[in-house]
Amino acid sequence: MPDQAMLLSTAAFSCGFLDALMASFSLAGNSGLIWLLATLFLLLDKRTRRQGMTLFFAVALTYVIGNVILKDLVMRPRPFQQYGVTDLLVPPPSGYSFPSGHASSSFAALAVLFATGKSARIPAAVCALLISFSRVYVFVHFPSDVLAGALLGCGCAYLAMALIRRFEVPRPLYPMDVT
Repeated sequence: MPDQAMLLSTAAFSCGFLDALMASFSLAGNSGLIWLLATLFLLLDKRTRRQGMTLFFAVALTYVIGNVILKDLVMRPRPFQQYGVTDLLVPPPSGYSFPSGHASSSFAALAVLFATGKSARIPAAVCALLISFSRVYVFVHFPSDVLAGALLGCGCAYLAMALIRRFEVPRPLYPMDVT
């Protein structure tokens, strides 16, 4: 019941400006697009390539666990379906609601960027929070879907970072001189 009350209370914030802003952030998070663009940007620079690979692996892991496995196991209907709402601010997504894929990919990216890139922390946090909240605001996820997605994303990010550290080839202490 608190989940539904929190969902319905977002209507109190509704206004034209927020409607446009939240719809924009919701669409920016579709298919993890914004995080895949960040990944591409990081992969282009040799100094941030490891960070980009970690980011990609974390977001891919959240997709597989959240969208491929958990959504079909839980089969929770989306709020707009449950309440019979047809006039949404975004195109109605298909599939089930739990967990939020937008929140999981956003928090996976946030956790990786927070752990590996000091300059990206604040922008990533603002973006992840706005994308996640937007999904409740546009009535396609319950707050618990977003919370579960955020937890899943953080867990997948730390798993991705641990696996990449585990399989990283250590650099030699003294470079070998081959002449």
